[in-house]
Amino acid sequence: MTSGSSRLRIATMIAGLGLCLGGTGIHAAEIAYLSSSSGYMLHEARGQAVTSNWAGQQPLQGFNGYGAVRQANKCLTGRGPAGQALTWDRCQPGDRNQAWALSSSRLVNEAGWCADVEGNRGGAGVRVVAWQCSGASNQRWKAHLVESADARASRMADQAAANRLRENAARAPAGRLIDLRTGELIGVDGGTMRKAAGAQVGVTAGGGKLIAAGGLN
Repeated sequence: MTSGSSRLRIATMIAGLGLCLGGTGIHAAEIAYLSSSSGYMLHEARGQAVTSNWAGQQPLQGFNGYGAVRQANKCLTGRGPAGQALTWDRCQPGDRNQAWALSSSRLVNEAGWCADVEGNRGGAGVRVVAWQCSGASNQRWKAHLVESADARASRMADQAAANRLRENAARAPAGRLIDLRTGELIGVDGGTMRKAAGAQVGVTAGGGKLIAAGGLN
């Protein structure tokens, strides 16, 4: 049974997430991807949580800022001791190790563990481990949404750039970086969200869809 203090903590986390999303016009239930402070995607390799390049992976399933973080019908699971790799396990309703909140850029579960990029290392393939919450940069995560290129283009003042965005998003394979100001493709693959620093950059998701690079929080 969830204690009163746990319920209060959950409510506080959800309230904090609501402030992060406020004014965006986007619902928390639409969170599709999470990325680390170094710009790599939270993903799975051999049952463990790792950082990954952006390459058209399937989005998370039903994560609304609090609750289970599901991918391919497995749930992100964080257990101690500190330094233990997070795993993608069979979903167990009520398991505190699988109940996560994204609050103040931290991804923390009800057992008290923060998702931590091991050793604060950059690059793909780095393990994501359970660690005491410290506010360190390798414990900071961003939420990303998927939207249609048409929706993004409709907000652009430059119609030529808007048309390029639609065309390139429709024909590009998933995982390509795209400049959201000009509609031009950048580089060969998505790699990390921190490429082309300073530009408004997104990642193509295939089928005329885009992943917003900036995140919500």
